[in-house]
Amino acid sequence: MKAYLQLLRVPNLVTSAGDVLAGAFIVSSMGSGPYATLWLLLLSSIMLYAGGVTLNDVMDASLDQIERPERPIPSGKIGREHAFMLSCLLMLGGIILSLAFSQFSFYISLILALCIVIYNIWAKKYGIPGALVMALCRALNILLGFSFVQEHFWDFALLALLPFLHIIGVTALSRGENHGYTAKTILLISLIPLGIVLWLIGFELFKGSFAFMELFFIALYCFFQGFAYYPAIREPKPAFIKRGVKYGILSLLLLNAALVSIFDGSLHALIVALLIVVSSWLSRSISMT
Repeated sequence: MKAYLQLLRVPNLVTSAGDVLAGAFIVSSMGSGPYATLWLLLLSSIMLYAGGVTLNDVMDASLDQIERPERPIPSGKIGREHAFMLSCLLMLGGIILSLAFSQFSFYISLILALCIVIYNIWAKKYGIPGALVMALCRALNILLGFSFVQEHFWDFALLALLPFLHIIGVTALSRGENHGYTAKTILLISLIPLGIVLWLIGFELFKGSFAFMELFFIALYCFFQGFAYYPAIREPKPAFIKRGVKYGILSLLLLNAALVSIFDGSLHALIVALLIVVSSWLSRSISMT
């Protein structure tokens, strides 16, 4: 069972659901959606993410024999063919669930599934294309949440640019998990979350209002970015980079919470932020990378 939980990256699935939940809360600020069926979008996102990370391990099985032999497939705990079938079933299930919610959500999930396949089969082999496609997958995930209230989808669609940029940084950092980086490289990558923080503060200035909880979530996101990048900059070794990637993934929930607090309110933002407790607890026994 633990091998399957590791294969599916269960702690990360919580962050995937957080994207959709945040998107749904944000669009609901302009018009209430069908909350009774929101679980369809949440489960769709979780299954697509789980299928994607499973396919990732299937495609990396040969390389993992050398670099990550503890993973479920190279360790022999789960067969490669079995994992491939599981990946296909999960992604197919995610697409069907989105169709059960709405046709518009179905189109987004279909594009998301295509990007997941492109990333695992081709893009991940290359630095820049890999980071861009991975970031696009996360942006599409929050767009899936925005499809919760279709008539207000385009009012907020550009906000997906922020998680897109955040994941470019996390993906770029993860490239050093096995062989390390130079401190200068990590410092350059850390400019991405810094730019996101400046955008959030700038938006608050543009609004002309500074609600305490909005600033609190922005500060919390900023703190987690420092927690992710600073140790890796001081010692750019694989162990510190893996730790940075873990906190980079977790802090996406805080970015989502900051956006929810700005557009929808503190209570829903707190719900999204508290998912980090669940994901962190799960990550104590199940690796996120």
